[in-house]
Amino acid sequence: MYRYLFFCSLFIFGGCSEIPSTEKNEAQPGIEVQNSYAEAFRITRFENYIQIDVIDPHTKEVDFEYIVGLARKDNQCIKLSKSPSRVIALSSTHVGMIEELGLSDRIVGVSSADYVCSKTVLTQIENKKTVSLGDIGSSDIEGYLASQPDLIITSGFDNKAPILSKMRSAGLTLFTNYDWKETHPLGRAEWIKVFGILFDQEEKANELFEMIREKYLEALQIVAEIDTKPTVFVGTLYGDIFNAPAGDSYMAKLLKDANVHYVYANTYGVGSLTLTLEDVISTNRTTDFWLNPAAKNREQLVQMNSRFELLACIDNGKVYSYYQHVNCFWEQSAVKPHIFLKDLCIIFYPELFKNDELNFYSLIQP
Repeated sequence: MYRYLFFCSLFIFGGCSEIPSTEKNEAQPGIEVQNSYAEAFRITRFENYIQIDVIDPHTKEVDFEYIVGLARKDNQCIKLSKSPSRVIALSSTHVGMIEELGLSDRIVGVSSADYVCSKTVLTQIENKKTVSLGDIGSSDIEGYLASQPDLIITSGFDNKAPILSKMRSAGLTLFTNYDWKETHPLGRAEWIKVFGILFDQEEKANELFEMIREKYLEALQIVAEIDTKPTVFVGTLYGDIFNAPAGDSYMAKLLKDANVHYVYANTYGVGSLTLTLEDVISTNRTTDFWLNPAAKNREQLVQMNSRFELLACIDNGKVYSYYQHVNCFWEQSAVKPHIFLKDLCIIFYPELFKNDELNFYSLIQP
């Protein structure tokens, strides 16, 4: 995979060349900032700039390298630091991170207005200050150019999409965010530190992360000593296939920290399991809880498939989903895993959280 070093064009008044990282000159030794949980980025501080390496946690290879700050002259560019004022955020999680820093008014473009939760961004869309640009794989470059962004944040789901090379050729600056590759909830939230560097809000970002970690661990400790654990399965039926989180996934980690027995905890992989409906029904007839069906009530569940009525959790009123708050969930849960975990703890152990209310989740009505 190509590795790129993006100089100067992040936050300057004039463009600067994008140079392959294999061609960059040797740097003076920097000081690496140790991450607490994140595996998909590395921050190294040098005298006049900060280097951000975006890493594939599976291969451990650096896919992209970025320079933020005043680069050395021998790197062919002197760059003035400038927090971007016009940003295109192509993933819901990017919007959530930027909003957490109080900078959502800088977002001038998103993939789709249909997936936005932020009231600030929705107002800007209504006032035509923020535009919907479409999916990266099917959109055209004209909309991006018209938005005049200082920075475009992408997720890197398809680093070889033709439009990306067109953007670079047109002088647009891209930053690839791998928060979605993190399997630890606090690792995903730790990407707020990267956004803090990009937006010159490091102190605030670090303070936010410490608060998030403290509250996450606080919820974890409340339920950690419980011996009698409820059972739970997670997932949604699509056609004839039931998708459930694999045992090493982000969701499986959250369930482990919520101190419950996840039915598929012993499976392998960080993505999704592809299960047949027959397997799901036979395995989970007596499972206590079901999370994340794409439905608002029992009627919708039964419309998906009448065999769901065989599950005890439906009769017992123990089916919960973020379906009614889906935009806010996808936008905010990555940067607010403490609230995500708290929701799970409230669902599974309501007697310990009598004064707390659910945020992302709702009970699927019987």
